Amino acid sequence: TIFQGHDNILPLDDDGVPITGNEDYKTTWKAMERLVDDGLVKAISLSNFNTKQVDNIMENCSIKPAVNQFETHPYMTCNRWIQQCQRSDIAVTAYCPLGSRNRPDATVSDNPILLNDPVVQSIGKKYNKPPAQVCLRFNIQRSIVVIPKSTTPLRITENSQISSYLRPVKVENMQIFLDG
Repeated sequence: TIFQGHDNILPLDDDGVPITGNEDYKTTWKAMERLVDDGLVKAISLSNFNTKQVDNIMENCSIKPAVNQFETHPYMTCNRWIQQCQRSDIAVTAYCPLGSRNRPDATVSDNPILLNDPVVQSIGKKYNKPPAQVCLRFNIQRSIVVIPKSTTPLRITENSQISSYLRPVKVENMQIFLDG
């Protein structure tokens, strides 16, 4: 099987290549629908499903996904994914809404730090908000749920105060990210 226990969530073959299976996600979805029918879970959702996969689920499901969770932030806007989910009344949850500079495949040259972006910095100064709140607000204004990660108490507090940041950032200020 693909999943081999909590100590080996990404099994590799002898050449270091991830072992994949031939499980069909639609079959897995049907099994998850049975969990809802049996009262074992209240809702079922998707993670990292692209537009074609979401369409396939929607065409073959009796229970619509509640959420599709994927990485999205000003450097990775995922506009098509978001629009499709919103048209289908599927909530979007953004993980890494502050960027993902520590991902294993990133290098310094191809992975600029979102919170240091001049546009983000400028908007933060204009509204007297830290860059993280600007990035969180970017997705919140697009009706996206955000789940920022931080281990720093001050940043956790700042991130949780986004609801006090009532005045929306003007769309034209962030349009550079949506157009790029």
